[in-house]
Amino acid sequence: MRVLILTLGTRGDVQPYIALGEELLRRGHEVGLATSASFEGVVAPRGIRFYPLADDIVAMARSAEGRGIMDPRGGWLAWGGSGGQGMSRA
Repeated sequence: MRVLILTLGTRGDVQPYIALGEELLRRGHEVGLATSASFEGVVAPRGIRFYPLADDIVAMARSAEGRGIMDPRGGWLAWGGSGGQGMSRA
């Protein structure tokens, strides 16, 4: 069977799909993984066909705008992205 896995996120979001791809390969399937271009060095050496996506969430997270979104004092995290902390804020 030919399988294409599509995922975006950080390394922690992508890693489970790399493991899934490795297991599918082990079972004899053809596997491709489409994700941020920054993960090519992690995916391709495992024998999984790599398809880079133009939207690089890692680069965005490292940008000034990305850091602002993740700022626990007023960004997305302050509104619940940290396990519910900040959700009672009016």
